[in-house]
Amino acid sequence: MISITWSMLIIIVLTFISLILRLINLGDFPANISVGELGFIYPLRHLINYNLFIARLPFVLLYTATILLVVILVRRLSRPIAIWTGILLTVSPWHLGLSRRAVPLWFPWLNLELTKFLERFFDFLSPVNLFFANSLLSVTLPLLLIGLARAKKFDRLFWLSVKLIIAGTGLASLQVYFGNHDALVLALFGWTILLGWGITHSLHRFPWLVFIFTSIFIYQIINSLHNYFIHLQAQARSQWEMIYQPVSRFILDHQDEYQRIVVIPKYGYPREYLDWYSKGQIDQSKLVIDQFKDDYLNPNTVYIGHINEQIKHQVLATFELPTGSVLLFAGTGTAQAK
Repeated sequence: MISITWSMLIIIVLTFISLILRLINLGDFPANISVGELGFIYPLRHLINYNLFIARLPFVLLYTATILLVVILVRRLSRPIAIWTGILLTVSPWHLGLSRRAVPLWFPWLNLELTKFLERFFDFLSPVNLFFANSLLSVTLPLLLIGLARAKKFDRLFWLSVKLIIAGTGLASLQVYFGNHDALVLALFGWTILLGWGITHSLHRFPWLVFIFTSIFIYQIINSLHNYFIHLQAQARSQWEMIYQPVSRFILDHQDEYQRIVVIPKYGYPREYLDWYSKGQIDQSKLVIDQFKDDYLNPNTVYIGHINEQIKHQVLATFELPTGSVLLFAGTGTAQAK
């Protein structure tokens, strides 16, 4: 008979919780489909039947497996550190964000740029953004500092975490920075193991801290998850990629009334986004991606974009963009916005 220890049971529970957190509302959150995500899932649109949940599911399973793998590896050296590492990875907004996007794995040999390597390296290596922009991880910082101050010598797990941080940061610094942290995934595991190390050593040295730390940490977990699933959800819905969702609905409602539908290309990949958000129901033969031109002024054309007020078009509907400007659904036909 296979005996299950408490640490094994905790790891199983953490894996289950990790999977649940990454599956919650997966098809609708993040609400916006990023350009990187669109580039990967759009060629597969017919295979997955325009289903965002199916597109993202393999990445949820993959990143959940990374939590289990890291915890099992760390457990070989220290069970308490493994458990704390698993807890931190399970609720980490950083890891959650990576696992809920259908973005291909990062490849370090793409977009290489060495001219600003050191600048990017020290920028990525700085824990300022990691801790002070993330209230959940900032709670663990005092215990990490206590662990560093009280340690007489550093064990193998400490040096393993340091090597992962340096290696992950170095690899990420080889590339042009595009404003995302996908390339820092290796450093993420290093930082998390280091935090688990700091928590374990501090609580072992000062057991009375467990009552103070645990209560604050649980509160911060609840607050962090609330911010991620509620506030970040609202923020995602304000991104420019979401512009094409109401546009696609409008086109679907009125495409039978027009011979030509002109959409401005200002916001990037309009044809692909409109096709995805409409689940392939927009008549692509009618769709024209172009700026406004005088020859589009006819009763059989609807123009979607920014229109000069002097153009005599009937405004059928409007959509306020995140920038505060207004996107106009305009035409000379008889269609009425819903």
